[in-house]
Amino acid sequence: MAYHSPVQLPKDAPPLIFVTGSLEAGLGKKIFGIGCYGENRTEVYKGLDTHEGRTVHMGDDLFAPAGSPVFAVADGRLLSFTDNTALGDYGPTLIIEHQLNSGKVVYALYGHLSRKSLEGKEEGQPVNAGQKIGEIGDKSVNGGWAAHLHLQLSWIKPEVCDMPGVVAPSDFEVAKKTYLRPRSVLGNIY
Repeated sequence: MAYHSPVQLPKDAPPLIFVTGSLEAGLGKKIFGIGCYGENRTEVYKGLDTHEGRTVHMGDDLFAPAGSPVFAVADGRLLSFTDNTALGDYGPTLIIEHQLNSGKVVYALYGHLSRKSLEGKEEGQPVNAGQKIGEIGDKSVNGGWAAHLHLQLSWIKPEVCDMPGVVAPSDFEVAKKTYLRPRSVLGNIY
């Protein structure tokens, strides 16, 4: 069984490099693109107190216009939802517990959503693969970032509606044992 794409990107959406400059600079005039797991974004997080010393990206970023629908990658249940409002944070966030094709359980963080995405949500509610679960938020609500979805997967159930979206380079080898590469559900998108 294939997983559902969380954001509908064109087939030619390019992987983008964000190791220097801001997300906006890396995105340029492109509307769609992909920011990669494991990328060391030393310049992107410079000056953000929330990211001090943490620069290695632990999810995949799927860039699309604000308001673009976001879909569940697989069947599951809503574990938690919140608005992480700090500058540089996720803004409106959902964490969904999904069962993978292998039978293992994974926890997926869907971050940088619109505030409307939190309306009508209840912890424990079932979610179906391909079901619209929200929309991409704009810079005014998503932590101050260019419009995109941050998708991050964890083997460990989060205690709160959050995951470290970036880690220190010295912590990456350990962190990737908990936060698996999202391509495991996204497929070969880059």
